Amino acid sequence: MTTQKPITLKLLVDNKSNRVLFAEAKKDFVDFLLALSTLPLGSITRFLTTKDMMGSFGDTIR
Repeated sequence: MTTQKPITLKLLVDNKSNRVLFAEAKKDFVDFLLALSTLPLGSITRFLTTKDMMGSFGDTIR
C-alpha cells in the first residue's frame, strides 16, 4: 500500500498586480509539471473541460 504525501507549493504573490513573483516546490511537483508538458495539448484541454471550445484548439479536439 502506498502512502500519499501532500504537495507543498510556496508562492510569493504581489497583491497589487495580482501576480506570482516567486514559486518554490519540491522535486515531485516539478516532475509532475514536466510530465504534463510531454502530453499533446489537445489531451490536456480535454482533461480540463468537457464543453466545446472555440478557436483552433476546439477544432482539433472534435
